[in-house]
Amino acid sequence: MDTRLRLQFIYSKDRLSYSAFLQYLANQIITLVFSFPSAVSEICMHPKYNHSIFNNDIALLRFASPLPVYNETMSPVCLPTASSHFPVGTNCSVTGWGRTHQSGWSSTKLRVARVPIIDHATCKQQYLERDGEIVTDRMICAGYQEGKVDSCKGDSGGPFVCKEGSRYVLAGATSWGVGCAQAGRPGVYTDIKKFLDWIEGHISPADPDP
Repeated sequence: MDTRLRLQFIYSKDRLSYSAFLQYLANQIITLVFSFPSAVSEICMHPKYNHSIFNNDIALLRFASPLPVYNETMSPVCLPTASSHFPVGTNCSVTGWGRTHQSGWSSTKLRVARVPIIDHATCKQQYLERDGEIVTDRMICAGYQEGKVDSCKGDSGGPFVCKEGSRYVLAGATSWGVGCAQAGRPGVYTDIKKFLDWIEGHISPADPDP
């Protein structure tokens, strides 16, 4: 969450500087990950993003040119549908180059953590009582009660993927948490299903409703 907090500081001071910095950062990441300089031409931030509680924590990147052809190590992931359902206990995968433990360094390799979805009401109560943090209905919680396995600082924005039938679905995006892999403090992810209309609105010509 260190990177996320620094970005929020820039945002609170000057939205234009924030957008310009995000675009520069996105271009650098795309070049690094894909070894292909496909420039980001537009960043679509959710208009109701709340940087105090990370609600509506989602953005879309529009590329100036198509990404390179996918291969056996890189492929697109499906969006969920309105009927998609990931029950408590569903094991999902979160990937990223974030820290390998709370006080460690960012990973030099892409890593994966497999964590189960936990009951939303339980997660909401735990965070509110222990840390005063708010878990909204646009968030998913996943992890183990004892901690030990989790996303960490530097993983924010990464995919939270669950299997639905024979396909893999982007159920969430890494958003926030308190510490890393701490007992009773699971990872919190943006619930992509709650933003399907907004996403579709940016793909189609019509203006999306928030």
